[in-house]
Amino acid sequence: MLGAIVGDMVGSPYEFGWDAKTTDFELFSDESGFTDDTVMTLAVGQALLDVAGDATAAGAALVAAMRDFGRRYPHPKGGYGGRFAAWLQSPDPAPYGSFGNGSAMRVSAVGWLFDTLDDVERWAAITARVTHNHHEGVKGARATAAAIFLARTQGPSATAKAQLRAYLEERFEYNLSRTLDQIRPGYHHVESCQETVPEAITAYLEADGFEQTVRLAVSLGGDADTLGAIAGSIAEAAYGVPPAIRDEALRRLPGDLRAVLDRFASTVEQRTARRLWSLLAPYAQWLDSRPTTQWTGVTTTPDGVVTPAFPVYDERVRRLEEAFYTEGLMDHGYVDTLRQYAVTQPSPEVVAGADGTLLRAMCTWIWRGEHFGDGHIAEALDSGLLAGLARRARELAGADDDILGDGDSSLGDGDSSLGDGDSSLGDGDASR
Repeated sequence: MLGAIVGDMVGSPYEFGWDAKTTDFELFSDESGFTDDTVMTLAVGQALLDVAGDATAAGAALVAAMRDFGRRYPHPKGGYGGRFAAWLQSPDPAPYGSFGNGSAMRVSAVGWLFDTLDDVERWAAITARVTHNHHEGVKGARATAAAIFLARTQGPSATAKAQLRAYLEERFEYNLSRTLDQIRPGYHHVESCQETVPEAITAYLEADGFEQTVRLAVSLGGDADTLGAIAGSIAEAAYGVPPAIRDEALRRLPGDLRAVLDRFASTVEQRTARRLWSLLAPYAQWLDSRPTTQWTGVTTTPDGVVTPAFPVYDERVRRLEEAFYTEGLMDHGYVDTLRQYAVTQPSPEVVAGADGTLLRAMCTWIWRGEHFGDGHIAEALDSGLLAGLARRARELAGADDDILGDGDSSLGDGDSSLGDGDSSLGDGDASR
């Protein structure tokens, strides 16, 4: 959720009446602060944590949390949309057919708390429908959450971004073929999902890092804080949030809102550890035995071509490597993550105090390292690094061998009856 909060704060000074439309602006100024985007993002995050995958309880929990946070923060920077402000105070809070971008700006928690695309889209719809039950409002939330999930599990490579673009275009019929340079000149302040979500996604697709994503989104003008929040939530999943930017945003966040973010981060970290342990558990005893790796010999052809020795890994190593990729556990920003933790060389000694984020980065370092030099995995086996990672994941997960062998795919199965939204609501309301 931090990426959404950063994007919101960065865009907040430029939400109304900004004509410069440039990426050359002060990232944080005296005018930068959190808006309703941040308040509702954290409200949704808290509600999802509280219901822990119980779809039957989700609607009531979301309404309660959003109204509670709205009453605690009745006048955030920029205020609330008119219809939503009335909903916050209504004795009978009912959805009001909105297709405003509020459903997309607050959905980022969903992209982290569920581990299949179907569950992510299903739960995004749940978070939207308590207010934004127009099919475009639901679609905007689902598309944003899907983009976060795909960025989190596939990373920011050119191939991954092309696949993300193709999926969103086909699934949600968004036009993602326009460039920001084509969009920017005629873009104006608009608060509908259909004229905000595709533009924010395009900012992510064109950027090569977190900060650039947010700057590009804000440079469009218009509803700059929400553009920044949506784009930032996707970029965080792919790139992470640079430490200096993270610290500045956290400094501007009140203690009670910071506590929700901390709880969310801790939950995601523990779930990462559980998923790592569920992956490593079947191999833990074998890893503890410090298996040795066989190497081929150096060969030389009659014409003098030398083929160096290379490792011949046990089939269990290959299955483990494949599962790490297919389970979406790769930390695509692992180099930056290791740098943030001041780890230059993962080792069994470093593992002892590692949290879930660092465990994931070190696992990625092992598997990715083999692509750059034969024997990287062999070294991790011989040194006990992989075995240490398995033990530490188990400690963090608080798990027994026989509990997590099959993994923990999501917080819950959700409600499979949730469709693509209610298209019968007519033209709807663009109010957030």
